Amino acid sequence: MRKIGYMIIRKKFNDFNASNKPVMVYLHPRDIDPDGPHLQMPIKRRFKCCVNVKSTEKKLMRLLENFSFMPLRNYATSVSMKVRHLLLEKLTSDDKARIKRLIKR
Repeated sequence: MRKIGYMIIRKKFNDFNASNKPVMVYLHPRDIDPDGPHLQMPIKRRFKCCVNVKSTEKKLMRLLENFSFMPLRNYATSVSMKVRHLLLEKLTSDDKARIKRLIKR
């Protein structure tokens, strides 16, 4: 997110939302803390790790204002419930009875 402009990020979020696909965001603490500790490293690597750190928090705040988010746990639960529902629709009544017996054990 540090290396990409907000307009591109927003467009990609909108593209994924339009196709009903989730977007996951992960930021390392160093991506939003320009005053954080800096390790000794070659200048090329340091540039890669530190470029645009000051703009990341602003981009994150704009994303939070413009899109809705949920914890990964909630998303995983909702997906598993949908999958479970789809599987149950395809089961025969004998299959369902066997599963109930297995659960009761």
